[in-house]
Amino acid sequence: MATPKAVALVNPVTGRRIRLPPIGFFKRWHDVATVVLSADPDTADEWAAVAVGFPTNCLAYYSSAAGAWTPLGFSAAGYAGVEHFRGRFYVAFKSQLCVCDVEATVPAVIPLEQLIDDDDGGGENVDTGRRVVETHLVECDGELLLVSVHDNLERNPEDTTIFGDDDDHDGSSSSSSDSGDGRVVEVLRVEWVAGGAVRLVRQEDLRSRALFLGRNHAFALSPEEFPSCRANCVYLVDQQGHPDGRVRVFDMNADERWEPEEAAVVARNYARRDETIFPPDDGRRDAQSAGWARRGWFFPKY
Repeated sequence: MATPKAVALVNPVTGRRIRLPPIGFFKRWHDVATVVLSADPDTADEWAAVAVGFPTNCLAYYSSAAGAWTPLGFSAAGYAGVEHFRGRFYVAFKSQLCVCDVEATVPAVIPLEQLIDDDDGGGENVDTGRRVVETHLVECDGELLLVSVHDNLERNPEDTTIFGDDDDHDGSSSSSSDSGDGRVVEVLRVEWVAGGAVRLVRQEDLRSRALFLGRNHAFALSPEEFPSCRANCVYLVDQQGHPDGRVRVFDMNADERWEPEEAAVVARNYARRDETIFPPDDGRRDAQSAGWARRGWFFPKY
């Protein structure tokens, strides 16, 4: 049974509220995890929004001209990363990039053709055997990035061990190796080609930016403007809403301890050192961190 979901965007710094009509077709167990706006509602003549329902994925499109929410049809499983980029809404499921066709009679999410360059390795579609946990879309320095979060990197596609049990390769061996819930990030830049197709190009660095990912609107920050951020790092809220959830930081810089041959193997498998920054590694959790807490990054834009 559908239960109307009231939607209000709140800026905790200024106190500003943007109220949107309720979403009448989301189920009662759906949380509105993400709302992405195309423009500031107070300054734009027309604007739009896409809302993501979770845990059972569903998408809704809102147009200020129509004044109502419309379901967006799609057939994919997993968390949906959403971003508004160059006038259009894009959605990513796992490693598939899609565009929201909101002009159609029945608005829908349409997969984009992905080109693979077998000769020069420019396109990336390597099946490493690792499960994609979730995928995010981020606008960074005028580019659209698709960031996939994979499960543990203990083995490569040929099932050959990269690291021994005694190697402290992720900066948090107790959380990643022992519990088996390690994560690896893969950052791909979306390259637009003729005919509406795309090519996904692997990025080895973030141009000194920091990415903030969670099951809400992802974003990029400059450490020059926000000195507390680490340059060339990915901040991830992992296992969001789970009692064992944590916040990880993935360092995109090469580890100086690695030999060149080892570093090449690691880079080929998207490995990055990661460190858990929350909760503390002393094993203690306060009352606020217990239970099914929902955490996420928030950066007010409007």
